[in-house]
Amino acid sequence: MLKPENKAQLVDVLSYHVVMGAVHAKNIIDCEIIKTFEGQTVTASVNKFGVFINNATVTTADVDASNGVVHIINNVLLPSAKPAPPAPTPLPSIVELAESDPNLIFFSTLIKSAGLSKTLSGPGPFTVLAPTNGAFDKIDPNGLLDPANAKVLQKILGFHVILGSYPPSALAAAKLSSFEGDPLQILVRGSGGDWQLGGKYVGSPRPNDQDVRNTLKLTGYHSATDTQHGQGRPALNASNGVVYFVGGLLMPPNTTAPVVPQPSGAFSVCTEKSCIFKLTNTKTGCCGQVDAAPRIPPSLFNDTVALAEYIRLTEQLSLVFRGNLINQACTSVPSYRANGTKTIDWSQGFEPWCEARCGCGGHLKPCKDVPDDPATHTYCSLCGPKYNQPIDIQFFHNNQVDCASGAM
Repeated sequence: MLKPENKAQLVDVLSYHVVMGAVHAKNIIDCEIIKTFEGQTVTASVNKFGVFINNATVTTADVDASNGVVHIINNVLLPSAKPAPPAPTPLPSIVELAESDPNLIFFSTLIKSAGLSKTLSGPGPFTVLAPTNGAFDKIDPNGLLDPANAKVLQKILGFHVILGSYPPSALAAAKLSSFEGDPLQILVRGSGGDWQLGGKYVGSPRPNDQDVRNTLKLTGYHSATDTQHGQGRPALNASNGVVYFVGGLLMPPNTTAPVVPQPSGAFSVCTEKSCIFKLTNTKTGCCGQVDAAPRIPPSLFNDTVALAEYIRLTEQLSLVFRGNLINQACTSVPSYRANGTKTIDWSQGFEPWCEARCGCGGHLKPCKDVPDDPATHTYCSLCGPKYNQPIDIQFFHNNQVDCASGAM
């Protein structure tokens, strides 16, 4: 018990013999439960045979001292063995971490689509540069999810995986091998008194290790309860490596990602009452127009940036309108004459994006009507039933072609 390795146990035994306050024998009550300094309790028994503490007999009571009172007992009191500390929670794998983090909705979905889930769930170790949701604002997710672009997607995602585990303490300026095959360079830049400039960056190799152009800063994990200058923890630990957050996409050499078409027009004529878009076929002379206002949540009309993003997504995602909408009515051309209507599936083509961005639709749970969040560029109302009903296209022509019958 007196050996150094038993010191903690000895402290527990001795403090189990101490209670707070000067308690004399006359004040001890039969069956009284008394809390000890160690934290557990002892039980006092008082009867005609004497005073007992647990299984020990008080042989001499009330030995007063300057700072309390001592009762001499004939046995050593032993506290109950403390329960073993709970086993540490096992760390999630990189894939499990990505799937559980709301900041990595796109990334986790693309990992599955690229067939990398098994690899990034394996032993590794890997260092993953995980693009957050905002990194895909200008990227066409449907294009990346297209099986025809599977190899491109694998190259892009593989370029975000570094072979080996490099926690913040080990991530120094160096050139490292990516899973895709091309090297990456870690650049470390001093703050120069400005914490926003200082930090660690990643990008393609370059001669000047202080040139951070066309690189991504490792922004860390943001948490309301775990932040410092907006940086949060520099990385998340996984069972098979470490994950850093980045706010953009790294492109391997000679690789491009499909981009989202830019919205046409300034949407100056879009109001909650009317937001007309037209689609023109110059070969047939047909023009079709829709009123998008019923398909746009009213709150977005008060935010021109959010309205542009919402319409841009509609242009990009809809297989019917992809990249061809103009914020103008067919009747702006005097020669066009009305040519009937046709009901179309407004949301055809939305499913891959809704699965990736909103975690619903397709093979997942049905999408519900939820508020949009322009601050994070998340517009899941596009996926819900309220703004996804079929819509009528009004057709116009400037010749004898019947546009509504399919000539459009």
